[in-house]
Amino acid sequence: MPSRTGTPLFEAAISLIIRKPLRRSRDRTRRGMTLIEVAISLAIFSIVVLSLGGYITRFIRGVADNGVRSTASDLVTDRLEYIKGNGSYATLETTYAGTESLIPGYRAFTRKTEILRVGSPTSTVDYKVITVSVSAPTLKAPAKKTTIISSF
Repeated sequence: MPSRTGTPLFEAAISLIIRKPLRRSRDRTRRGMTLIEVAISLAIFSIVVLSLGGYITRFIRGVADNGVRSTASDLVTDRLEYIKGNGSYATLETTYAGTESLIPGYRAFTRKTEILRVGSPTSTVDYKVITVSVSAPTLKAPAKKTTIISSF
């Protein structure tokens, strides 16, 4: 059998397979990023990081404000539930009305309880409107809740 390696057709096929594609002269000279490209990418990265930092700061401040607001709301609810559980309707004003500036465990908070009596013990209408508000230096507006307790 004659050898196929010497035929011109086989040599042409091998040369097409082995031949490397021609590179453009531009591809040979461009091996990395230019200084301008690096500077632009750093500028874009810096803008993204700085805006993300501002967002994170506002987010953390909002979470802290919501924590204070939630604590104030809990203190209001706690006082109202405590008043509702009191067994003496006649002594609500003398026992609970007033301002507390030293709430145990909550030094920055001030709790104010207002009790307004509507009607009189001798009339058919006799109830008390109780409003509790809690304020703190970091709260924009105090947390406030109102309930009504009738005579029993």
